Amino acid sequence: MSPKTKEQFKEIRNQSKASIQAAALELFGKQGYANTSISQIAKAAGISKGLMYNYFESKEVLLREILLAAFGEGENLMETSLLQQSAPKEQLLAIIEGTFYMVRSQPQYWKLLTTLAFQPEIAGEIEWATKHKREGTLELFKNILAQLGVKDTEKEAYLMGATLDGILLQYFFLGNTYPLEDMKKLYIERFCNF
Repeated sequence: MSPKTKEQFKEIRNQSKASIQAAALELFGKQGYANTSISQIAKAAGISKGLMYNYFESKEVLLREILLAAFGEGENLMETSLLQQSAPKEQLLAIIEGTFYMVRSQPQYWKLLTTLAFQPEIAGEIEWATKHKREGTLELFKNILAQLGVKDTEKEAYLMGATLDGILLQYFFLGNTYPLEDMKKLYIERFCNF
């Protein structure tokens, strides 16, 4: 058996980190961030607690990397939606469709963000990320709404965000019994027909 190359070691490390992040994400979503220990994450990932620290120096660093990955995916969605569509109404529709798709396909990320918002001991630690994300989304909505000729873009953008947050919050609490697809259609009817 030949020795592993530098690229193979890097791939193994990336796979291990992804495994740890997936285990942490699952546990954070089920038990809450504060109630999840490094030992539990290591056990769920199939590694020793000591090895965990070779990948992440703390639970806070692990959380930060999970959040950055989620926010990165969201930003990619926004950028792709804007680049693929030239008309503001189609951009808005693509962003909404993409957001609902991401929530359905990766509910763990969104459940984590929701549960963290209700954990005051953590809210301050993630404020750096959520504030940036909120402000960017608000500005994006305001710009698109301005192109559509909406008069009070700031209030409409806040209403869009609050309505979307409410829909997603209900979906997380009610699960598959919640009519997410119907709510998406109502949301699109309300906010894409200016």
